[in-house]
Amino acid sequence: MAKFVKGQSGNPNGRPPGTGVVAKLREAIQEEIPEIIDSLVAAAKSGDVSAAKILIDKVIPTLRPVNSPSSESIDSDPVIRIAWEK
Repeated sequence: MAKFVKGQSGNPNGRPPGTGVVAKLREAIQEEIPEIIDSLVAAAKSGDVSAAKILIDKVIPTLRPVNSPSSESIDSDPVIRIAWEK
């Protein structure tokens, strides 16, 4: 006899979604979000680096490093080899 049934939740009547701390915070500030964003933009424009960082971090995705093609992939693919040689 298996202790757990595959594909079935161990706690089907668990905590309902939207009852956590983050959901409560979102609900509390929902009406104020446009004013909060406006004040962040104004602070960033006036030179507040922390406000600018918050805005940039939320609006512009983080750039991830891109690996250069290996010499094997350059040698084996003629299109990449031509582009790489330019």
